[in-house]
Amino acid sequence: MAREETIAGVYGGALFAAARRQGKMEEVWEGVRALVPLVAPRSPLRHFLAAPHIAPEQKKTLLSAVFASRVDSLLLDFMHLLVDRRRAEALEESLREFDAQAHTARGLVASEVVSAHPLDSELRHRLLSALEKMSGKTFDMTWRVDPKLLGGVVVHYEDILLDGSLSSRLRDLETHLRATPLAQE
Repeated sequence: MAREETIAGVYGGALFAAARRQGKMEEVWEGVRALVPLVAPRSPLRHFLAAPHIAPEQKKTLLSAVFASRVDSLLLDFMHLLVDRRRAEALEESLREFDAQAHTARGLVASEVVSAHPLDSELRHRLLSALEKMSGKTFDMTWRVDPKLLGGVVVHYEDILLDGSLSSRLRDLETHLRATPLAQE
């Protein structure tokens, strides 16, 4: 049975093909990476684009005013196309699809490292080298800080989660202690 293609997959793939055909991969990819967080769920831009009471022309006018000088014209035209076709709700996933195809084309694996505190460049390099040696893959890392981890790092790539955080180890310890019967005197 063939894999059903999502709307976002079709549009993201079309953007990827157009960027490659026009020799604009770098420029478009840079814009895609900047846009993804701006159209995340519950973001003001996403709400604006999803608002049915706002005319498509108003949406395109705002997109042009905000992004014309910040992203490649191909990417801006792509956003306008989604608005015209009333598919703006697929923008984030379309951008993520483009990003995934760009990573694959370069032989890179998108990954995220979350740490409790900012990691200096030497520690980042050592962690990246160890992961690449362990997995045999080449990573494109995104680095993020989350103080809730208390210490350590969490690495996520493909369908793999490596959790070396202190908060995770404390949860494991709590689970183990709760499952251990107390000795009776």
